[in-house]
Amino acid sequence: MKKFSLKGIALNHSHLCSAVQKLMVLLEILIQCAMLIWVWEHFYNASMPVPIYRRGYYPMALFYGALLYICLKALRGRDIGDMRVFEIIVSQSIALLLCNVAAYLPLCLISYRIIAPTFLLLMTMVQLGIIVVWCFLCNRLFFYLFRPMEMLLICDDPGRAALLEKLKMLYWERYHICAVLPSTAERSELRAALPECHAVLLDTEDRELKDWISIQCFRKNLFLFMVPTIEDVILHSARRLHITDTPLLTTGSHRVTASDALVKRCLDIAVSALGLLVASPVILLSALAVKLEDGGSAFFRQERLTLDGKRFWLVKLRTMRMDAEKNGQKLAEKNDPRITRVGAVLRKCRLDELPQLWNVLRGEMSLVGPRPECPALAEEYEKTLPEFSYRLKVKAGITGMAQVYGNYATTPRDKLLMDIMYIEDYTLSLDVKLLFLTVRTLFLTEKTDGVEKETKGGADA
Repeated sequence: MKKFSLKGIALNHSHLCSAVQKLMVLLEILIQCAMLIWVWEHFYNASMPVPIYRRGYYPMALFYGALLYICLKALRGRDIGDMRVFEIIVSQSIALLLCNVAAYLPLCLISYRIIAPTFLLLMTMVQLGIIVVWCFLCNRLFFYLFRPMEMLLICDDPGRAALLEKLKMLYWERYHICAVLPSTAERSELRAALPECHAVLLDTEDRELKDWISIQCFRKNLFLFMVPTIEDVILHSARRLHITDTPLLTTGSHRVTASDALVKRCLDIAVSALGLLVASPVILLSALAVKLEDGGSAFFRQERLTLDGKRFWLVKLRTMRMDAEKNGQKLAEKNDPRITRVGAVLRKCRLDELPQLWNVLRGEMSLVGPRPECPALAEEYEKTLPEFSYRLKVKAGITGMAQVYGNYATTPRDKLLMDIMYIEDYTLSLDVKLLFLTVRTLFLTEKTDGVEKETKGGADA
């Protein structure tokens, strides 16, 4: 495979990739806007009290296009080439549906009446078809234009190379692991391998090696991907401070501020109250299905940990047999025989999580935050991962960064890193983004699969 030969070409390559991604999304938005204008002109305009003509379509298209772009950005629907085609299609489809629903009310206001949604629904179906075809074509074109980036993996344990195994499981054409070297390799061996790659993926806790590799990548204009330590995550949110001629980095108190907490609580109350109202029929029907299957309790209560280690009773719809914990608590496995038939459906659709809106309304949980763990399981994790308790600096949440970007079998350490990232980088906009992305995960059913092997843990029965 031909290598990049000019210095700085990797950076230019990255900028070109980003430009192509944006161009593809822009063209798609223009096509979808054209669809809306065509449907409006041919099926709705004539029946309006004051018909819209050429210039009148511009603000309509601008509003629709801007709204669609915001939804695509929030749901990562623009990341062509960075995610699997199926994930892009799901993200773009949800963004389109949200956009069309949100655009329906202004269209009614323009026409001074409740317009029949028939043609808009037909338009939506055609638009969804366009998304499927467009995503496949764009994905093919992207990887035709941009060959995979050659990546050198340097890790502490190349014999197991857990990160490498994860990458092999992904449909990942953007990066290619060209070589794997141990972190104990000689500097000369590492230096000789660097010119053969475009990027370095570093998975080590060796601080000296991290510093050396960072400098080498900076000198050679190579991309550096790094699995962070907890220290890296905390320092990532640091700000620069110049009070002497020695530059300093400073971090905050690592807690959500009082004003942020107030806004977050208001959002929790509003969304959980509305969610319980809207979802109550679904919860009742699901509870009835659970009860009818085996006659046991419809709901499952388990003690969990939240802010500052406080304990509360988490409520979920029961998805496992009543005797699921007779031999002790353990994580659900893939094709776990303890999961009931109704429970399997509830887990796939995440409907078993809906009763937790009551915990949010009561103030025991938040909509977004680290997942609440069982006290016994948390104590077990802290024996090998003492920093696990850092997650308790904020309220536990129904969804969070670890739930959106991870899955059921994500390791406790990786969950911890993502939870600390959330705590350190907290903003209200981050909460909103994670809520949007949670909608997307509802359609990615592989995220609900259990672990491959039996692992001690809290069973969300």
